[in-house]
Amino acid sequence: MRPPHENVLRNALVQNLELIEPGLRPVQFEEYPLSNAHGTRGSIDILARDRHQMW
Repeated sequence: MRPPHENVLRNALVQNLELIEPGLRPVQFEEYPLSNAHGTRGSIDILARDRHQMW
């Protein structure tokens, strides 16, 4: 059996963020680009805010 694709796992997580933390709401659930002062780049899969509007 092959493991699920990353997008399948991401979609399942986005649909169930309440199970991770009550009040957690998705803002963006496609890769969100990040950079830092050193010029390196990366991304996060799910950008969300909690019930206090914290990232």
